[in-house]
Amino acid sequence: MNHLITKAALIYCVSAVIALSLNNAEAALTEYSAGHADIRVAYRSGSDIDLVFEFGEGAVLDDVVQTSVFEADTSDYFVRVPSSTMTNFSVPLGFLGLESNQPLWMLPRSQDAGVPFLGIASHNFGSSGFASLTLSMTDVDGPGNFALWQVNNGALDVFWQTAVVPGQPPNDNMLNVGLTGHDHYQFGFTQEGVYDIQLTASGFQNGNLVESDPTTFRFVVGDLTAIPEPSSLALISFGALGWYARRRRKPQTVVLH
Repeated sequence: MNHLITKAALIYCVSAVIALSLNNAEAALTEYSAGHADIRVAYRSGSDIDLVFEFGEGAVLDDVVQTSVFEADTSDYFVRVPSSTMTNFSVPLGFLGLESNQPLWMLPRSQDAGVPFLGIASHNFGSSGFASLTLSMTDVDGPGNFALWQVNNGALDVFWQTAVVPGQPPNDNMLNVGLTGHDHYQFGFTQEGVYDIQLTASGFQNGNLVESDPTTFRFVVGDLTAIPEPSSLALISFGALGWYARRRRKPQTVVLH
């Protein structure tokens, strides 16, 4: 009977820890829902480059309008792609794996009220010794396909994409960024859910290749709540269950005094 009580208590504790972790993870993430911001490649010093969010004056974070420009660690924020951005194109979008009239959630290249106006930029590279700068999509975790593109004078340029187009070679998923550049693109998602997009910046500084650490930017598409990394919950639950299993297997030793 005692082991049943212990098992029930353990299950309750594991559930409580998971629920608490979910709440804490959601509370720790700040929602970027409107106004201007950039995915910024930043030069620090020496051969140190990294990737950050830079929020502009007027950006909306957790429903608060910002009054100044500041940089922020990407792990503390997520980009909301609201349900209002869902549209249907009358033509197939092969680079997204979409047939005609299938839904697409899209952050636009031009600024719309109530929607993130997210650009890509570089900072402080003027006298850094860098001759080039590239931003590569190195991994994506999400429920659907994702792409980043521009249309200029009727010509489509797709820079990043997860869909594989039959008969076409895979996209190299590389975007050339000017050393003092700033531009805007369309961000497209084919399903609602959480997308973790990993980016890596690289460039040649005085002939030597320099790379940033891989950095994840989170996008939440639709009216969903951001969730913590699955690995965190796995470690919590499997760790607790593993402790219980070891406890059950361990022989009981009686010490006589």
